[in-house]
Amino acid sequence: MTQALLVDLPVEKDYPIAHLLRIFDIKLKDTKKGSKYLSFSVGDKSKNLPHCKKWDSSEEEFTRIQKQKILFVTGKTDVWNDTLSILAESLAAPADDVTPEMYNSLVISTRY
Repeated sequence: MTQALLVDLPVEKDYPIAHLLRIFDIKLKDTKKGSKYLSFSVGDKSKNLPHCKKWDSSEEEFTRIQKQKILFVTGKTDVWNDTLSILAESLAAPADDVTPEMYNSLVISTRY
């Protein structure tokens, strides 16, 4: 499985996403109507995307997700304040067939 780097994704709404990504800054928040959603950032070796969301979440999902560092994210792109973000439909643990090369695509090089 080869996936496009985040830096190569078009800055447009509704572009489909099915990516293995680093996930961080995860927060469970309430909408104005009181339902729960996840707010988080994702990244790969090329770029970080802040302001990502997954609507209709729960305490249970937050507890499961906050322990993860890498997840398989499906959903679509969104644009917020001229910045690309992701509206996730699902956040899942990586499959067993994830190769070292896939993990390497998520690591930011420290070499200069």
